[in-house]
Amino acid sequence: MFEQNSDSWFQAKCGLLTASEFSEVMKKARNKSDEFSASFRSLLYKKCTEAMTGQIKQISAKPLDYGIENEPGAILAYEFINEVEVDRVPIIIDKDNNLIGASPDGLIDKDGMIEVKTAFNPQKQIERFFDTKVPAEYLPQIQGNLMVNEREWCDFISYCPAIENENRIIIRRVYRDDNYIAKLRSRTSYFTMTLEGALYELGIQDYKRRKIDQLKGLGLL
Repeated sequence: MFEQNSDSWFQAKCGLLTASEFSEVMKKARNKSDEFSASFRSLLYKKCTEAMTGQIKQISAKPLDYGIENEPGAILAYEFINEVEVDRVPIIIDKDNNLIGASPDGLIDKDGMIEVKTAFNPQKQIERFFDTKVPAEYLPQIQGNLMVNEREWCDFISYCPAIENENRIIIRRVYRDDNYIAKLRSRTSYFTMTLEGALYELGIQDYKRRKIDQLKGLGLL
């Protein structure tokens, strides 16, 4: 099986709605008369572009590259502290909607998983230490991962190698919220239905079937 950030991983993600994008889908329009929020519409156009070109825009930035580089260290530290083994998987396709996927940072036993965020700015780590709640901006992604991966809990890991004591790693557990997941399910399903409709207007009438065939070829379905 391929790894995250490999060519096959980007190929699988291309044209899929993924958990890291759920926050954009959940944002409400500023005006009640608008059908979509600006974030929803922008993401819709992005996914249409991916579906029609077969290419996904790869973003490179110092904080993002820093996170990719230091994520393995965060997972090793977590494994040592908790005496567990983290299983790495590339991407999981939602069983109920094959146009939705999630790439967890790791799975633990049958019920758990992790989500790693590396603090490029050490001050962010200090803020997360004193704020005992997981930042709200990450909850759609975390609950979305719990939904797709059918898990009961997720350990949110904030990691900052620049911190020189044990507080370089902060762990906060988040439990599955079925009420919130029901809202996620409704909203993400609406998005993929809207995506299929938009692609139909653009001349792609069998996108879902083609994407499912591709995912089968990659061994994901």
